Amino acid sequence: MRNRRDNWPGVNQLSAPLVDQLVTDASDLEILVSRSANGSRIIDAGLKSLGSVKAGCRIAEICMADLGHATIIPSDGTDMNFRIVHVETEHPVLSCLGS
Repeated sequence: MRNRRDNWPGVNQLSAPLVDQLVTDASDLEILVSRSANGSRIIDAGLKSLGSVKAGCRIAEICMADLGHATIIPSDGTDMNFRIVHVETEHPVLSCLGS
C-alpha cells in the first residue's frame, strides 16, 4: 500500500525556493551571503552580520521545508517582556526533519 505522501517532493526541493528568496532579500534581512571554496553557499545570519528577527523566522521556515510558519509574538509579560517564537505546522514529522 502506497502512502499518500509518496509523491511529495523532498524537503530539499521544498526549501530551495525559500533559500533563494532569503539570498535575494539578504540586504533587507541584514544577513551576509558568500560562497566557500567548494562552491557551497554560506548564509551568515548573525555571526559576522547583524542579522534580524525576520531573518530568523525565515530560516526557521526553511528548516521546516516550508511546511510550517514561524512568527514572533509578545510574551504574556509575567516574568520578563521577551518575544516568543511561535511555530505552527500541519506536518510535524516532515517539517522537523530539517531542523
